[in-house]
Amino acid sequence: MLKDASGIEKRLEPRLSKLMFLLLNNLGKFVSRRELIDEMWPDTVVTEQSLTRVVSDLRKFLRLNYPAPPVIETASKQGYRMSYSVLNVTPDSAVRSPFWKVLRLIGYGFGALVLLVLVVRGLNY
Repeated sequence: MLKDASGIEKRLEPRLSKLMFLLLNNLGKFVSRRELIDEMWPDTVVTEQSLTRVVSDLRKFLRLNYPAPPVIETASKQGYRMSYSVLNVTPDSAVRSPFWKVLRLIGYGFGALVLLVLVVRGLNY
């Protein structure tokens, strides 16, 4: 769950939260389309159109729920990166922004889940 600018909780679909996590872990860096597809759908064959759709849905979610959302940039046929416009935010407000605090918590939670899965899989071998 994320809270929008007015404090109302919004449910973020798992595919959107996974993409956001991957882009936030590489904030300011381009992540290749192949890497995103491999991370998001590890055991499934999908087309690049699936990734394009998820990116579009995440952009829409952010745009509709936050007055100055982070930007997901596209490097044509290469990949995506998430960045935050310097014009939209000062360094102090970015650190204190509820949006970034929530995203940081999602990142930690998702990271802990991934670590737990890896540990459990390791114990089963």
